[in-house]
Amino acid sequence: MDSTITIREYELEDVKEMVELGELMHKEGAYSFLPYSKAKLRELGKRFKQTDYGNAWVAIADGKVIGMYVAFITEYFFCYEKIAQDFLLYIHPDHRKGTIAIRLVKKAEEWARERGAKEFCPASSMAISSGRLEKLYNFMKFKTVGHIFKKRLD
Repeated sequence: MDSTITIREYELEDVKEMVELGELMHKEGAYSFLPYSKAKLRELGKRFKQTDYGNAWVAIADGKVIGMYVAFITEYFFCYEKIAQDFLLYIHPDHRKGTIAIRLVKKAEEWARERGAKEFCPASSMAISSGRLEKLYNFMKFKTVGHIFKKRLD
């Protein structure tokens, strides 16, 4: 099952499909009350290829993007050391079994390590399978630290 799925760094040609898959994630997630800007995301996809600030990895099955992981590197607010974080991890609902998520996260970890990040701190604020996601990260030796709090201000 997973052996027919390729995990690789995204290419500019993947951005259109990634944005479409992201729209599915947006509808399913906690931010569905906000607009979804395809134009902004297409620009982000281009910018990541022009800088070393962020990157993305895709899972490809039958020539289609069925999963993606988007990460970025910034500095800790209190020093100049680097920390890697993520924007999103999303796998199409029809493909959420197997090791796709683990394989995507490992690619991002390697990338962050190569760029000198001291930690990799992914977060989950989409509220899509949060319990499963916590188990996945704990299985991969990530520690659960803190909480995310949200309050709508409208």
